[in-house]
Amino acid sequence: MKLTPMIDYEDLIFQAKCQLDNVSDYFDEDASLHRCEGNTLFMILDDGSEARIDLDPIIDFVAAMKELR
Repeated sequence: MKLTPMIDYEDLIFQAKCQLDNVSDYFDEDASLHRCEGNTLFMILDDGSEARIDLDPIIDFVAAMKELR
């Protein structure tokens, strides 16, 4: 018997869509959310450099998994 975990894909897509109020809770204390543009997060790392995190691949993956479900 194969067990399939119950995943709320709508919630995952919502979380991936850059909610400024709580998105920084998912990152290490050495980095902070600087700004959000569309589906891209811009983080300031502890050394002062900026990192870009593109959420589109994550959103696409979650949407594809939802289709398979």
